[in-house]
Amino acid sequence: MTTSPEHADVPAQLRLIVAQWAVDLALARYPIRAARLRELEAMAARSEDLVEARRTVAEIGRILDEAFTEAGIERSPA
Repeated sequence: MTTSPEHADVPAQLRLIVAQWAVDLALARYPIRAARLRELEAMAARSEDLVEARRTVAEIGRILDEAFTEAGIERSPA
């Protein structure tokens, strides 16, 4: 039995979808944290100050690290 190329990565794609869903659920469990993440994302998008942007992105990273840990998902390096 052969697998066509378009179907070869289906299991990997499903794992990725489930992992993202688990992280989204971890974020949604804490509405204040989710709101802070949205606020930080908006701040990063409009920031013109490099120092402020780096500080904002670092906090986004910490929030995402927490969510990945809670979801039991290993976060791959950027």
